[in-house]
Amino acid sequence: MVCSICEVNDIEFFFGKYCKECRRLKHIINLFSLDKVMSVLSCVLIVNEETQLQQIKEELKTELNTREYNLRKKKNKDKDDTK
Repeated sequence: MVCSICEVNDIEFFFGKYCKECRRLKHIINLFSLDKVMSVLSCVLIVNEETQLQQIKEELKTELNTREYNLRKKKNKDKDDTK
C-alpha cells in the first residue's frame, strides 16, 4: 500500500497510513502547528517574484564585479609583462 500523503512511498507499517518521511512530517506538524510549518515552508521553499528579481539583481551585480575585477587584473598583468 502507498502512503496517504505523498502517494509514492510504501507505508511503513501494515496497519499505518504513512511512509516514514510523511509520518515524520505529520509529527512535526503536530509539534509546531500546521500554520507554523506552512509559514516556514512558504518562506524557505517558495520564492515570490519580488524576491526572485532581487536575487537576479544581486547575482548580476556579483557577476559584473567579478568580470570587472578580472579585467583589471588582466590589464595590470599586461602592464607588468610589457615592462
